[in-house]
Amino acid sequence: GVQLRYRTAVTGVRVEAHRVVAVLAGGEEVAGAALVGADGAHSAVRSGLGIAFTGETYPMRYLTVACPVEFDALLPGLAPVSYVSGGGEGVGLLALRDHWRAVFRVPPGEPDAEALSAGAIARRLAGVLPAASGPYPVVDAFIYRVHRRVAATFRRGRVLLVGDAAHVNSPSGGMGMNSGIHDAYLAARALAAVLTGDAGEDVLDRYATDRRRVARDVVGSRSDRNYRDIVQTNLAARQRRRDELAAIAADPTATLRYLRQMSMLDTAPTLGPWPRASAR
Repeated sequence: GVQLRYRTAVTGVRVEAHRVVAVLAGGEEVAGAALVGADGAHSAVRSGLGIAFTGETYPMRYLTVACPVEFDALLPGLAPVSYVSGGGEGVGLLALRDHWRAVFRVPPGEPDAEALSAGAIARRLAGVLPAASGPYPVVDAFIYRVHRRVAATFRRGRVLLVGDAAHVNSPSGGMGMNSGIHDAYLAARALAAVLTGDAGEDVLDRYATDRRRVARDVVGSRSDRNYRDIVQTNLAARQRRRDELAAIAADPTATLRYLRQMSMLDTAPTLGPWPRASAR
């Protein structure tokens, strides 16, 4: 009962009395009982409905380098996700399925083209990995900026926004994808209950209100704290943060609370009491 369409752009959305219409490139229209906008930070669904996407852009740029080398073999004890802060640039190292990703902060004044040059990339990798094992192959490299933005509403009629279409934040801490999965889980449950008649459309409002609150007050604020911790250059402030983390690590109760927060288990998806699923 599902049709997948690849290379199909949505150029507009209409919310009508009893249906939602997606307008595709070329003019074709596809109608349905509901629509979920999961089309990323540049969401055509959100833009087509005129929903504001406000917030800020962080001043720092990031250079992402994909390298098919086992960083943990070169740096024994390296965690699958590691953030190295301090110094002028700092780096994040992330293990993916078939390569490692190194994410460097690009200082102000360095042009994008210079940061993306083979020489600059080799220099940065040599500053992290053993020089004797280089030069290191690179399969991809790009520069991106980090934003913190939240849609003015996550719902317009039977259109729901989820993931980056609804909110974007600093990737520090890996909260963006996880919160998007939470969005999708709740959006699916809410729409299923409405479409089967098990609940009224007020559950769509509950979805939109609750997930927007989490995106703004929890994901946004925590990822912003992570970002500012990483880019902090004041030595006294950095020492205070290290002392805070050391105190948390020394207290089992505080450690558990901190881990629940960082893994977002304390904001696990819920809409409160939920009707039983229909048998039909």
